[in-house]
Amino acid sequence: MNRISTLCTALAAAFILCACGGTTAPVEQELGATDLSAPHVYTNPTGDEFPILAWYSLLGDQVTKERYEEMAEAGFNISFSHFGTAEQVEQALEASTGTGVKILVTCGEMYDDTENTVKRFHHHPQTAGYFLRDEPTGADFPALANLAESIRRADDTKLLYLNLFPNYVSPAHLGAESYAAHVKQFIEQIKLGMVSFDHYPVIFEGVRRDNFYANLEDVAAESKKAGIPFWAFSLSTAHDPYPVANRGAMRLQIFTNLAYGAQGIQYFTYTTPEGTIWNFHNAPIDTNNQRTEVWDRVAEINHEVQNLKGVLLGAEM
Repeated sequence: MNRISTLCTALAAAFILCACGGTTAPVEQELGATDLSAPHVYTNPTGDEFPILAWYSLLGDQVTKERYEEMAEAGFNISFSHFGTAEQVEQALEASTGTGVKILVTCGEMYDDTENTVKRFHHHPQTAGYFLRDEPTGADFPALANLAESIRRADDTKLLYLNLFPNYVSPAHLGAESYAAHVKQFIEQIKLGMVSFDHYPVIFEGVRRDNFYANLEDVAAESKKAGIPFWAFSLSTAHDPYPVANRGAMRLQIFTNLAYGAQGIQYFTYTTPEGTIWNFHNAPIDTNNQRTEVWDRVAEINHEVQNLKGVLLGAEM
């Protein structure tokens, strides 16, 4: 009888706990950093896919499920647009859901109210990570380190992204003794756990900058010393002084980057930027929101890269 009584008591207690479970608020997963002195730990934002990011992506009326599906068709899995407000980011996160394309988050509130804005988006499955800045100099590093810490206090689990100048910008402008020193300072001071840089070697028709490989050497070497990955670019939109992107020029950039161990590739740009200063034209998506010949070229290369993900992910030079 004692055993039966004990069993009945245990079952009754279990029933009460289950019945009362609905009144207990769920515990939210803590995503913030516990040790900001340590670098952020990089995690591939696309899981077991190779990251392929589109710069200057969808905005305004372009932010639709159909447009993100079109991006996925071209082989992209991360979209980066310069959204002005958090509401625009929210729309993009919802529109991209189920398309295979995630969103790299930026908006005005990211800089005015960083921690609360990150907390607004950090649990959304479409959030790939957070954009800090494009092409800073060394003088910008202290403020960017503070921004990175603010983001990490709210979410230290997703991609922290900043893109560096190429090596055809002078060390004097960068505020460093050399380009390699600039990359090293960035890694050590801002602690994002990754490096991204742009270098567009093909200028005019048939002319190539001769410091492209040196740029890759420096970035790959400094990244390897720090034990972190790097991402690199291909130019996909013609503008002064760069010609329309053909297969040869893009394959040169993409596969050379990959040969040096790049763990993500990016295209500048996906849609056509507005303005007349740089004379942007022949992007993958033109000013009428139509595909150009470059869209097909990019899609071909991206699918080729993704088919090699088993070899490329984790590869080192």
